Amino acid sequence: MKIVTVTAEPQANYHFQDFPEHLVQGITHLVPDNTRIQGKSFLPTTDDLNILNDADLLVVEGGDFTDWTTRIAFLANSLNIPVVLTELAYNSAIPSENPLPELIGVSANSPYGAENYRKYLGGREDIVITGHTMLDSLPKWEPIDKTVLCLSSESLVDDGVALKESIALLEAEGYKVTVRCHPREDKTLWKGYNLSDGSKLLDELATTNFVIGVAGTAFSAVLAMGIPTVIIKESTADNVLPEYRNIFTYASSKDIVKMIATVKPYHKEDIAYITGTIGNACETIVSFWKSFI
Repeated sequence: MKIVTVTAEPQANYHFQDFPEHLVQGITHLVPDNTRIQGKSFLPTTDDLNILNDADLLVVEGGDFTDWTTRIAFLANSLNIPVVLTELAYNSAIPSENPLPELIGVSANSPYGAENYRKYLGGREDIVITGHTMLDSLPKWEPIDKTVLCLSSESLVDDGVALKESIALLEAEGYKVTVRCHPREDKTLWKGYNLSDGSKLLDELATTNFVIGVAGTAFSAVLAMGIPTVIIKESTADNVLPEYRNIFTYASSKDIVKMIATVKPYHKEDIAYITGTIGNACETIVSFWKSFI
């Protein structure tokens, strides 16, 4: 088995961090420049396009198709290599305006992800739902009183002003707030704040009392664990998971203390819509890929 993957963030493959090593053996990440890998690499990498010559499958990791993933997928089409699209990152629901490569299969994390793909791909229906890889090993939630995890984003519309205001108000009320930056985010924005020590997201969520921040892919784990959450609306770009507005509490930063105390629990239907089936996602995804080889 020889699988090549390309990602929407071409120099990074951190969305593979939850896959056990034995499941990703034989998978190589094709990047534009092998000297500029971003962060820890969870797959072997290469920038040699010749790797496609004897590949059995090309996996395109969602989000949306980019210039890089489109180029490589069309090249795979020309070489008669089957191409699949797998949602390991959030994909928009806006229909693609550009020609898309031929896809032999598509998988989504959840019913929510599948609905986005249907729209993005122009009505495609044969989408396999796998669950989220990050939810395969959920820890027990044992929150420490008055602790808050702030999940930031690489796309803050106000340079973090509203999140920082929220943190200040919470700390004035005796909350301990830890900021967890997005992998692509410039951490200098948070100089002087209590930053995450690099622990895994699930480990930090396991002990936090509340979550605030900007909704993104990581919030699938927040939902699955049932952690009370407030999205700070001034920091949220219009294109960041807008459907989440029906599930999470959105509030102005000035109201953060009041909203954390009154946030309502999630509905089971909302959780299932975002998370899909919880457990065994890594195995399901790799089995899906192998089914085309």
